[in-house]
Amino acid sequence: MIPKKTILIFPTNEHWKKAIVHANIETSLHEDMHAGEIETSILLHLNQGLVRENKMVDELASNRSFLHLLGMKGYTQSGVIGLPTLANKAKGKLLLESLSKSAIEDINSFCFKS
Repeated sequence: MIPKKTILIFPTNEHWKKAIVHANIETSLHEDMHAGEIETSILLHLNQGLVRENKMVDELASNRSFLHLLGMKGYTQSGVIGLPTLANKAKGKLLLESLSKSAIEDINSFCFKS
């Protein structure tokens, strides 16, 4: 029986790692922090009009030790930490397919245990 107050945390790092492999993403989760290959691929798949492809710029910030103090502005001029130029619609579709499949698997295994 499921407890009355239950939270299913999703997606976890494991879900993202699985999706990244499935979609042939080239950057790691650490490298691709904001507006990089992963997020841009998803947006290209869902609504390409939201992405200004002519303004995409790659910025990496591997050591973000003071992110909690400096915020994004301490590490990027553009607001990007990642490689959006590697993004495409096909990767976005594959990412969402994998995450959707993982969500269904988690819900089924958690809610419908025998």
